[in-house]
Amino acid sequence: MGTRYYTRNGFTLIELSVVLVIIGLIVAGVVVGQSMVRSSQVQSIIIDESKYVEAAKQFREKYSYLPGDFPNATSYWGTDPNGCPNSYSHTTPLAQTCNGDGNGFIDSPGSGAGNSTQFFENTHAWQQLANAGFIEGAYSGGPGSGCWSQSVLGLNVPLSKLPNAGFQWYYTTSTGYDQSPYTQFSGSKEYTQYLLIGAPTTGQPCYELYNSVLTPSEALSVDKKVDDGMPTTGKWISTNGGYNCEANTSPLTYNAAGVNQASWYTPYFSSTTTSCALAAEVDW
Repeated sequence: MGTRYYTRNGFTLIELSVVLVIIGLIVAGVVVGQSMVRSSQVQSIIIDESKYVEAAKQFREKYSYLPGDFPNATSYWGTDPNGCPNSYSHTTPLAQTCNGDGNGFIDSPGSGAGNSTQFFENTHAWQQLANAGFIEGAYSGGPGSGCWSQSVLGLNVPLSKLPNAGFQWYYTTSTGYDQSPYTQFSGSKEYTQYLLIGAPTTGQPCYELYNSVLTPSEALSVDKKVDDGMPTTGKWISTNGGYNCEANTSPLTYNAAGVNQASWYTPYFSSTTTSCALAAEVDW
């Protein structure tokens, strides 16, 4: 009986090297793909901000007033059955709306007039833009159930492509929240319209989308494309140093115009944490 020879099947070093290279390429591709998706989401902020501002301007061309500020809105879409101005706890999209005061801005609760006299124009604005066909979707028009002007993503404010982020109109006055010592956007100006880009807050004041959605480097990339690349100057500003978006975390000090001087010209913070929201100044 002849001798039998058995061969052992296995990977050679070359084969193992090839497999490891392939695995490495796959992992690298996944990481690069995730990075590209995130970059696209961040840059979509610029496109969407421009889109919403342009939609509001087109609305004004058609109706002679800005959305939400429109004093004859109920004659087009009916009156909100919850009453006007609304109390909170709007939980479903609604076509019926409330009239605005026609002052040429999209006012917001907390901007100085006191919540008992507000028209909730900043949430009605999205509802009326959708009713008129200038943006997609359907909105409730009123604040959410958490407080008297809670922003609820996808319900009374539009979603951003950036996860957990949305857009909200905000108008400052000399006594508004953005101009108080507890300011969230330290470069904000008095009597100015803004479009906020951030996540909803969970406590008072819950009318602002100022919770973090961007890292400082991401906020910088947006700011450099559309503005001066600085977090407290120009038309695009960020949440203040207390949120570790701006590098300067000095105590807030204000000049006569209510602008925080301590963090003027400070750069974005060198951090990889998600610690920034943005506010874009709107020129009507």
